[in-house]
Amino acid sequence: MRENNQALFYSIIALFGVVLVAEYLMLVHVGVFPSVTGLQASDTGVALLEIASTASLRFAVDVVNFQNGSVNTSSGNTVCTMDTTGVSLLRSQCINFTNVTAGFQIENDGSTNLTVNLSSDKDADAFLGGSASLNEFKWAISQNETGSCKNTTGGTGGTTVTPTVYSDVNATAGGITVCPFLQFIDASDSIKVDINVTIPYDATSGVKTATLTATGTTV
Repeated sequence: MRENNQALFYSIIALFGVVLVAEYLMLVHVGVFPSVTGLQASDTGVALLEIASTASLRFAVDVVNFQNGSVNTSSGNTVCTMDTTGVSLLRSQCINFTNVTAGFQIENDGSTNLTVNLSSDKDADAFLGGSASLNEFKWAISQNETGSCKNTTGGTGGTTVTPTVYSDVNATAGGITVCPFLQFIDASDSIKVDINVTIPYDATSGVKTATLTATGTTV
């Protein structure tokens, strides 16, 4: 009798399962349950690159040439003074020299801000010669584009370009800092170096050259 009851129990369970499957298939058929048509999987991809900063400094204007001339000693002058602003060439002192109206331009053409040092390979004695009490070789620094040179913290207060008035060139190794923070932004990335020379009457004749070297260090 017990075995008959077990058989009946299992038969009922099986029948109940068949009914559930049939009911599910009917509901799928009428759209109540969606049918399983396939499996989906997804993954991700990553695009990666690294942009390196570039330190680069150049002389956008790299030649200043007063051409040839002499001191006008016949009028009693002992010196001829000229600069690159176009206003200091004293015609009464000088004969034939060209009136130069633009100085050197130093440009940060890299992608990082720079501290700029400037040096000359010659001082007044080595460049011009003649009486040491008369010869002069000076420079002055200014913004070539507005806001190009900032102070040491990247601001506008305090010292930016220096020297702003004519001062003796620096002929020591490494030179001096003329701009502590030269920006690399295209619209504001250059400074100007004007030079002033005073030639004494007893300077030796011949071509005179001096080389300025600008060095940029990443800020």
